[in-house]
Amino acid sequence: MFRIITISPLCLFLLTMVSFSFAHERIYPKKYLEYRDKVYSYISSIEEDTLKKKATDFLLVNMYERKTKACNCLDMLFCQIDSINNTEKYPQSMNSIYSAIDSFYTEYDMPHNVYEYELMKPEEVAANINEAFQLWNDTSYSRHISFNDFCEYILPPIIGNEHYTPWRKLYRERYAGSLERLTYSDDRNCSPYYAVSKINYQIRHEGVNIKMIDLPFDMNYPADVLLNLKVGACRDFAFKAAYAMRSIGVPVAIDFIPQWPNRGGGHYWNSVISEYGKSIPFTGGGADPSYGFYPDQPMSKVYRMTYAIQEKSLPEVAKKLRGEILPYTLNNPCIKDVTSQYVRTTTIEVSVPTEIKDKHIAYLAVFDNQEWAPVDYSLIKSNNTTFNDVGVGAVYLPCFWSNKRKAEAFSSPIEVSQNGTIRVLEPDISKHQTITLHRKFPVLSGILGYSERMIGGYVEASNDKDFNNAIKMGEISRFPAMYWDTITVNPTKEKYRYWRYVSPKAGWCDIAEAEFLCNGKELKDGEIIANVFRKDDFAPKSAFDKDPLTYYESNRANIGWVGLDFGKPVCIDTFRYLPRNDDNHVVIGHEYELEVYVKGKPHSLGKYKATADQVTFDKVPTGGLYILHDRTKGTEERIFTYENGKIKWY
Repeated sequence: MFRIITISPLCLFLLTMVSFSFAHERIYPKKYLEYRDKVYSYISSIEEDTLKKKATDFLLVNMYERKTKACNCLDMLFCQIDSINNTEKYPQSMNSIYSAIDSFYTEYDMPHNVYEYELMKPEEVAANINEAFQLWNDTSYSRHISFNDFCEYILPPIIGNEHYTPWRKLYRERYAGSLERLTYSDDRNCSPYYAVSKINYQIRHEGVNIKMIDLPFDMNYPADVLLNLKVGACRDFAFKAAYAMRSIGVPVAIDFIPQWPNRGGGHYWNSVISEYGKSIPFTGGGADPSYGFYPDQPMSKVYRMTYAIQEKSLPEVAKKLRGEILPYTLNNPCIKDVTSQYVRTTTIEVSVPTEIKDKHIAYLAVFDNQEWAPVDYSLIKSNNTTFNDVGVGAVYLPCFWSNKRKAEAFSSPIEVSQNGTIRVLEPDISKHQTITLHRKFPVLSGILGYSERMIGGYVEASNDKDFNNAIKMGEISRFPAMYWDTITVNPTKEKYRYWRYVSPKAGWCDIAEAEFLCNGKELKDGEIIANVFRKDDFAPKSAFDKDPLTYYESNRANIGWVGLDFGKPVCIDTFRYLPRNDDNHVVIGHEYELEVYVKGKPHSLGKYKATADQVTFDKVPTGGLYILHDRTKGTEERIFTYENGKIKWY
């Protein structure tokens, strides 16, 4: 097959610089030079193929710079997790995975830093390059991409810091069959967009259970372990999808947000480089391209993982600045900023106090439910610093990263509205207001939806253990909105031995707490009954354990119930219940503290013990950024502004 490739002058310049760096800018150790020569010797037609030579140099230059961790026990751990994924079903497999990780920490040998090339045989590097070029030349899904995109999204042997395992054939044998129907369609047989949709469908139906698992040294799973992965973080499934797509020649990138600006955690996903050059996001094993990718969510900063070391990345810039400790959220030399591809952005300029002379790097941080996490950096120049391409609809804290590995503010929080308007949030101590709060955290639609599942649920009673001839006693007709609620049952005061809550259709029987009362007193002396007795975290006992964060969930969507066998007929007149919830309401008896940020640092406005389902604070300065702490219990807390009697959560 013949290919006509047009390379722009800029690309030729960059490619020339890669080769030039080999010959003139660096002095490499003998061990590495011998390794490089062996790689060359294994690559077919490298002397005649200029692009293949430049691609090889691209890999080798970056393999010399990229580092990871290695120890014998780490490889053993991944083999063990792979075996668990192949032999056990989720969620039972979680206990085995956690046990394997715990055992690792009691047995592992001391890890050591290694260069990426030290973990790959020269013949493996060569085979990877040859196969990548064959894909680029012979498949229809990557003919449209540039040489630079080929080097980033098809060529790399690994994606993150995982150890290399031969993966292209494994993944192609698993997923290439998904594309057979596309070959009969003239308008889709060359489309990476539709290829992604087909393969992603297969990944989704293999089993995708999102659960954060902390692997040692923040390592990534090797490609062969990812192939059979059934449970993991969004990053794991983004990696798996990228390997699957790239194995058949579809150019796919991995993008991520290090920290959401309106809730805890970050997120990883994929982007496919379409035949018209547009990057279209999708979720590995989840939502397909163009499904509606978080259109209602703010994004502070979005980065794309690259194989090449990025000169503008924080670790590369910090090499010239001795003594700088870097935040983990940005301590990766292989990422580049792509925020402007996702959201409206703006520029933020901040003055740095003149007395601060020992700092060279400033950060913008967003709140992660407990602390501030840096998401952007900028060099300080003449006591000023400028942050470019900052996402709108968020509050940022200008800060340094301290030796204690925490954000230390040097200026007031900055609110960037959805239209890009910038406002400094410094409280006005000359003006005061009264603030009444019912929650310390916003009501999120995802968790609120579980309350809606209870509408149409009802209470039933019987003197037969199988509930033959059961009497329907009362039905839930109003939206409980994550709060405790009650319904009156049994107006005739008749006695029954068996009482149960029956979930409506598609309700899954999600219930955090259930109480059966008579004359205002809860009847507790009953044996728990249910139609499905799970033994995991969602067992029936969770509906009666007085912990609002635990809940019973049936494994049957339409046939779920839970109740009590009182051993003898009893009278129940009230059913009190709490839907599955986040436990972030104000709780009677808990101590709460309101804080306002002054010059970027939190200052207390008083502590109160709640005597109702709300707390009120007087003489609160206006125009500030606030946070309500539950000093008794809980971890989720969000910053907010308060104007005209309304809360705006960030």
